Amino acid sequence: GPHGAAAQPLALGPDEVARALTGTPVFTVCNSSNEFVLVSDPATGLRSLGLLCFRSEDADALLSHVRTRQPVLGKGAKVVPITLDQQVYMLKAEGIAFRFLPDPLQIKNALQLKSGLTGFDGVPVFQSDLLVVKKQKKR
Repeated sequence: GPHGAAAQPLALGPDEVARALTGTPVFTVCNSSNEFVLVSDPATGLRSLGLLCFRSEDADALLSHVRTRQPVLGKGAKVVPITLDQQVYMLKAEGIAFRFLPDPLQIKNALQLKSGLTGFDGVPVFQSDLLVVKKQKKR
């Protein structure tokens, strides 16, 4: 680089991502057996979603929703913190899709930034090795 500085890598490796995420909490709703409480995707009604929230308030709202919609399940349900260094971002289970629910303020900020752009000019901050992109039935 200029002035003799070493070039910095543009992306972090999986181990570096795991170290960077150490101690970063996400919150989910679990039943009395500490199993994920799954919700149905309204678009398909068939797929089960495990939701992970970046804010405890969002997980509390999800818990309230579970208790209202399914009182028997909601009776023993609770909000449980999990740290991202436990490789939550790589969770995979047959028939279950895990989704992160971002902070609504961050969505608002991103939309404001995006509105000033004419096109996307960037790269993802990080990506899971389990990410599959499909286009015209090709993976």
